[in-house]
Amino acid sequence: MQTIQLDEEPVPETAVDEYGWPIGFFEETSGAFQGEPLVREHQGEYEVRLELDD
Repeated sequence: MQTIQLDEEPVPETAVDEYGWPIGFFEETSGAFQGEPLVREHQGEYEVRLELDD
């Protein structure tokens, strides 16, 4: 079995805010979704369970 060595490029470090999100992340991605509007489908009925005795 032959091992293939991939050329790895260093990943640049991104500055993050106090919560760990990349700075400017929300400003760059807010409103970016351009597909069909998202629709929440019917979630079905709640399961009815027997009550527990105390």
